[in-house]
Amino acid sequence: MGGLMGDIEVFVLLLVAHVLGDFYFQDDKTARKKAVSRSVCFKHCLLYALIQGALFALLWMQSPMAVALLQVWMLLSVTHALIDFVLRPLILKHVSSELAALAIDQFAHIAMCVVGCHLLCSQLQLAQVGHFSHTALIWIASLLLSWFPGRVIVKTVLSGMRAGLTEEESSGPGSLRSGSIIGVLERTLVCALTLLGQFDAIAFVIAAKSIARFEMLNDRDFAEIYLVGTLVSVTWAMSSALLISFILS
Repeated sequence: MGGLMGDIEVFVLLLVAHVLGDFYFQDDKTARKKAVSRSVCFKHCLLYALIQGALFALLWMQSPMAVALLQVWMLLSVTHALIDFVLRPLILKHVSSELAALAIDQFAHIAMCVVGCHLLCSQLQLAQVGHFSHTALIWIASLLLSWFPGRVIVKTVLSGMRAGLTEEESSGPGSLRSGSIIGVLERTLVCALTLLGQFDAIAFVIAAKSIARFEMLNDRDFAEIYLVGTLVSVTWAMSSALLISFILS
């Protein structure tokens, strides 16, 4: 069902653009290198600006106020670059916890999305412009937030554990790529079931995954990694769906 675009919807769209630019179009290698290489960081920021530009191009098609859109696009692009060039190195230098550093970095980016949303809506009155599928926005935003960001969260949490395994390795033997796919599929199912309100079925997803790794659970180290990785992955997927649904409700 379609509806008029309001402030909250605009924020979710900006959040989706940020998630795409900072997680889907940035691999682990780039994320590591941009902290020490200005050229890598510059390329990432340029790509991020282009992705944000694609969103603003869509908004421009529904609003004649191109100057205001350009101003907010430049604000988000420049502040993203400042955060990555200036703030992120300081965070990595003074914060020892990888998870805390990631949280601070993303909080800064999301805070700028909030500022950009406020400026955008106050100038363009987008609440009176355009139609969209409310349900589609909930599903797209929830799934995008649960997939790759969830992978980064799980990997960051597990990196501090004794075995030093990543999410991919915690899925069991085999290639890292197959383990990563298992994690994405798990979060896809959990996120979808949460959006559908089928919370009981989530238990079956966890049980099926546990049965597949039953024999390996005899290894205490693997069992600990597996348990933590699964709980973080499932919790993130459920939280993503519930958060987006709550915001857009």
